[in-house]
Amino acid sequence: MKNTFFILTLLSLLLGSANLLTAAGDDWRNDFDRICANTANAGKLSSEELSKLVDESDRLLKVIEASNEHDKKVYLIRLKKCRNFLEFMRNVSEKSGEK
Repeated sequence: MKNTFFILTLLSLLLGSANLLTAAGDDWRNDFDRICANTANAGKLSSEELSKLVDESDRLLKVIEASNEHDKKVYLIRLKKCRNFLEFMRNVSEKSGEK
């Protein structure tokens, strides 16, 4: 009886930790989706908001590079494109504010 309880407890702990690791590994995907979704309305964002998104992109690039995802190269390329577009829009916003 004690062995059964011990085994069930151990299995539930292992399964719970596996779910936590999976959820933690997918956190960057939520950030990726949020950052790249802002490219659609980048023209409406302030240069401060765009700067914040560019900084977040830079941090996320490091996270993705460190991940073990098999398709991380695709996400890296896509995030770099989103980041570069957001930076371009920030530069446009800053230049139009100077005039």
